[in-house]
Amino acid sequence: MIQYTLTPEPAAHLWRICLSFYSKDNRPLQIKLPNWVPGSYLIRDFSRHVVGIEASCNGRPAVLEQVSKNEWTVENQGGEWQIHYTVYAFDLSVRGSFLSAERGFFDGACLLLRVEGYENRLHQITFPQLPENWQIATTMPVTGERTFQTTSYAELIDYPFELGVFETLHFEACGIPHRIVLSGHYRDFDRSRLLGDVQKICAAELEMFAGTAPFQEYLFLLHVGDNIYGGLEHTSSTALLADRNSLPAHGMGEPDDAYTQLLGLFGHEYFHAWNVKSIKPAAFAPYRLDSESYTEQLWAFEGITSYYDDLFLARSGVISPEAYLKLLAQGITRVQQGKGRLKQTLAQSSFTAWNKFYKQDENSPNAIVSYYQKGALAAL
Repeated sequence: MIQYTLTPEPAAHLWRICLSFYSKDNRPLQIKLPNWVPGSYLIRDFSRHVVGIEASCNGRPAVLEQVSKNEWTVENQGGEWQIHYTVYAFDLSVRGSFLSAERGFFDGACLLLRVEGYENRLHQITFPQLPENWQIATTMPVTGERTFQTTSYAELIDYPFELGVFETLHFEACGIPHRIVLSGHYRDFDRSRLLGDVQKICAAELEMFAGTAPFQEYLFLLHVGDNIYGGLEHTSSTALLADRNSLPAHGMGEPDDAYTQLLGLFGHEYFHAWNVKSIKPAAFAPYRLDSESYTEQLWAFEGITSYYDDLFLARSGVISPEAYLKLLAQGITRVQQGKGRLKQTLAQSSFTAWNKFYKQDENSPNAIVSYYQKGALAAL
């Protein structure tokens, strides 16, 4: 078994981690941290946040040699290994790790080292010590008090964690339990409206796909703040960021633009449980997280999802047909206004996402097109 013990130091924004495992052979060990996270196609160099790392075997110090920006090796005598390392965590995004006196969040790809060749062992996470009153929200299977376990490293990094004092809202869609975990600071809002609208969207998407859903429960981790927005998909959960003012006010009639955008974010990441997490390009099977994985198909996976996220708002009845046509018109206009639509095909936009779409500059509207936006029009 591969075991991770995570101890937070919130005031310093640091995770102190102990990686423990048993090795019975004498081959050198290779230990790596991913360079990118599934669902976000940019090399992010998570290893830059590692501020200290050391190893021991059978209680005796062992010399780790760093051989690349994200890889370490060590001679292996066989026995009980411990890798102690510290990671700086102050990235307020859905792709990284954040730790403060109020909350903690992490996507496993940015925090959890991988032992080469040991990926298909059981992997376990334990939090022996957390600040008083902190809760844990995740869909990773629970095996004990503050202990969670998966059957592989690939599964391990498919479960984001939210820690802290948060509010949890519950609903069912097609008999499947769902949770919305809210963190951050926000005014009072219409919880019944949010639950009802998200339930309708989830039910409409579940009814579209024949067969059993790819999850037995689903968790929306929603952090709200000022001028933030984003989402990252996982098989049975998603991490979301949104502006606090996008939550529905009491007495709201037709959804305003901010609330409509929030509902679209819920629907978009939920749809990814099928399109990307269950159905994926061969380039991502399995994910190779050391370097770019090129594919011409991102337009199908993000563009088709972007088409459906707006359409399901109308299909589920949470917005009117007229409001949907307004969203569609805005999407067409955004694509048509950019000259980049004449310079890139959807396949090219997908293939070059790593160094063009995610690294935009002042000339980008003239040179590239969004595989999200133009892909949605192709789906239409």
